[in-house]
Amino acid sequence: MDNRSVPTQEWQDEINFWINAFKLNTCIPAIVDEFDPATQRVSATPAIKAKYIAPDQTVSYIEYPKITNIPLALIKSSGLVVTYPIKKGQNCTLIFSQRSIDNFLLDGTKPAEPFEGDNPKICSLRCMDLTDAFCFPGVVTNNEAISSYNNDALEMRSRDGETKVSVTQNGLNFIQGGATISLSNGEVSINASAINITGPTTITGQTTINGHDFDTHTHSGVTPGQGNTGGVV
Repeated sequence: MDNRSVPTQEWQDEINFWINAFKLNTCIPAIVDEFDPATQRVSATPAIKAKYIAPDQTVSYIEYPKITNIPLALIKSSGLVVTYPIKKGQNCTLIFSQRSIDNFLLDGTKPAEPFEGDNPKICSLRCMDLTDAFCFPGVVTNNEAISSYNNDALEMRSRDGETKVSVTQNGLNFIQGGATISLSNGEVSINASAINITGPTTITGQTTINGHDFDTHTHSGVTPGQGNTGGVV
């Protein structure tokens, strides 16, 4: 519809709607300022500035304030969890709760009342407020694309790919530099420049070394009682 044909009151209502809508926070990328590993709480600053239009119609862009005490969101269940380093300067995603999260964070296992309280004279309705954010680590920006991204495996890896654990439907691979350990079809393969084993070691089942069965192999060129050795047959 042409804006010029919109009735004045309807147009003003739409303006008021968007003014109020802009006060709601939904989701925004942010930069980590601090992280406390003991409490798993993050401080972060939204990474997109707010647009401010002054009464004289001049436009400026201002940074949001730093948001503190943000709970970290992790992949976890009741007994297992995936953790990763959270460092100052890395990016993240902030998701803002529909209602205040203070009471929920005290326990997290059952529904909780919103923090505002039940007195209508003094309570304030917190809805998608900056103080009710959850931090989800990591956003892949244009200059931080992951090299050699494996779209056929679940991986935990260093950014350069030199160290990683790769899980596929058919196997599990551990890679560090030139060394690899592969598990597939019930078999384990190790490829490395050196293998060091310390402590007691027990090997059961048929073991083959360089094509020779470990339990039944013999040596050539050995003279009984002389203490000399020979090659494996």
